[in-house]
Amino acid sequence: MNQIRYLTVFLALLITVVAPSGFALGAGRCEVLFEARSHLDFRTREDLQVTAMKPSLVRSRVIGSIERFVDSLESVRSALDELQVSKSLTRAVLYPMSGFDLTTPLRLFPEAETYVLVDNHSVMPASELRGFVRRKLETAYRDRNGGWVDYKETGGDVFSKLMASLFATLPNAKINSIEFITDSSHNVSVKISVWDRERNQEKSIFYLAGEIGNVLPKVREAALANGGAKRKSKHLESGNWWDEMLSEIAPQALILKGSMSALRQTAYEDLLSGRERILLPLLAGGGVIVEGASRMRPDEDAVWAQRLPPIRDRWELSDGDPRLQNPIREQVLSGIQFSYSGSVRIAIYDPQKNRGTRP
Repeated sequence: MNQIRYLTVFLALLITVVAPSGFALGAGRCEVLFEARSHLDFRTREDLQVTAMKPSLVRSRVIGSIERFVDSLESVRSALDELQVSKSLTRAVLYPMSGFDLTTPLRLFPEAETYVLVDNHSVMPASELRGFVRRKLETAYRDRNGGWVDYKETGGDVFSKLMASLFATLPNAKINSIEFITDSSHNVSVKISVWDRERNQEKSIFYLAGEIGNVLPKVREAALANGGAKRKSKHLESGNWWDEMLSEIAPQALILKGSMSALRQTAYEDLLSGRERILLPLLAGGGVIVEGASRMRPDEDAVWAQRLPPIRDRWELSDGDPRLQNPIREQVLSGIQFSYSGSVRIAIYDPQKNRGTRP
């Protein structure tokens, strides 16, 4: 007991000495650190069930990826290098409506520490999880990811497709841990800890089952058919167990391919709360957006957006949002196997003082 008491006193004195010394973190930063730990440590939550799988059960048979797709990603990666994207902005990468496409974030941002994929499909039916984690898994021979992942292909064996994507991109990766997370709606997410031998770096990979933006009815129906959670609202707004955790990770690098315009604000009359939540770290601290253009027609714009030019690139995140119209640097690439339209926009932003939410 005395040792515990002495340790407590020592920590209190250490905080007292360090805080006033011009150290930028101070007491407020200490509070944030403790908050982040509580949000990120999903293992202690009573509303979640965490099931571990031995990494040794996963065996890679991957021999490659779709070459044309990888070449397109290399073109985008080269453009990111030319634009001199700061590594401080790419510590964490968020990829909404990702499907099982781990290939794109790993190749575009190979230096990142954390990758967060979000999709409205469960990794697998929760009823199959108990048996799944006890069996050996041999990946497919080829990474199936291409320009984008159609929502019809996402259901089923998402985890094995993620593994194929991982080893096609990082063939020498060592999996340190695999944790499946089952929520109260019986959606299964997963966190994978990987050691990247090429960079001597540990990476955290999250595939989170849930919603960020609004989802079209046919996509919602497909998600329900594959074990997705049924929600009462007409549009599926963000309300996930991992919302606070994602806020703590605070990704400043965002990837949007074809997202069925789920995050294109010009498609909706009401403000999308999930969209605002993911934009906040980028608006506050700067960041980079890599986005494709949708194939939505002018008559599908919301009423307020009809004042915009009818012939324009309807970028999946920045279309019609004045806060995203003036990046410090940008580049548009055409003929890229990346999105519905084959066009990619890369935009880098400084922190913005005016963070108003209305388009």
